[in-house]
Amino acid sequence: MLPTPTNPPTTTSLPPDFTPYQNRRPLHIHLGPSSFPLLQKCQDPMYISSLIDNENGVVTVMTSHDNQHFLDDTRYTQTTHIPLSILLTQFKCPTLPNPVYYRGPVPPHLHTHLPPLPPHNPTLTRLWVSTPGCITPLHYDKCHGLLIQLVGTKKFVAFPKEDAHRLYLFDGIAGPAHVSRIRHVTKLFENKLSGEECEELVKRFPKLRDTEPYWVELGPGDVVYTPPGFLHEVTTVEASVSVTVPWDMTEEELEDRPAFMAF
Repeated sequence: MLPTPTNPPTTTSLPPDFTPYQNRRPLHIHLGPSSFPLLQKCQDPMYISSLIDNENGVVTVMTSHDNQHFLDDTRYTQTTHIPLSILLTQFKCPTLPNPVYYRGPVPPHLHTHLPPLPPHNPTLTRLWVSTPGCITPLHYDKCHGLLIQLVGTKKFVAFPKEDAHRLYLFDGIAGPAHVSRIRHVTKLFENKLSGEECEELVKRFPKLRDTEPYWVELGPGDVVYTPPGFLHEVTTVEASVSVTVPWDMTEEELEDRPAFMAF
């Protein structure tokens, strides 16, 4: 029998101190339009276009080898070029036959409209524009991270780092060592796999039954904090604009990291 995902703690403002959550558990922050005016600006396609790095109206995007899973790794994706106008059209009328993902720098004028953030290096923040069906497969990061949802919706499933040994990480040869071999955990916990598919998945990865997943549905104004080492899968439901904000682990956290994060 599979576990039932639980919702992480939720608050309505970014905490001035992340200590109660940092390196411990996810946190879901819901920011309303009154506290996050940027949400209103992001309803304007012209404003969205001002955020996307392009050359003469052409933007570089990632496509996926399996038309689903996206990682910055040539085993998963390749880059191509499409008109910026086509990418923007996907927010009103999806027309692309397969999902695409844009990743680029966060322009300075966007930084000024973000909510107060933990100390971080602004040059490492990223803007993500994804079309429906994009999946970032189950993986972990070696840094703290915020995902700030500006437009559209995503589904987010995460597991505590204590579950890592139950999540079948690649060995670094057959696949990246920070990525799980398991696919479609979001569909699994939504009961959107067929009975046969579910049975096959659990048969291949039986330790999944002993995990303790978290579940968050992200819409405009939602922010999720993910601790280092927490494996997570992110699925784009509606055409989406997000910002990610990473920051480094402390010396104490690095000294105390589990063995699987050393590779």
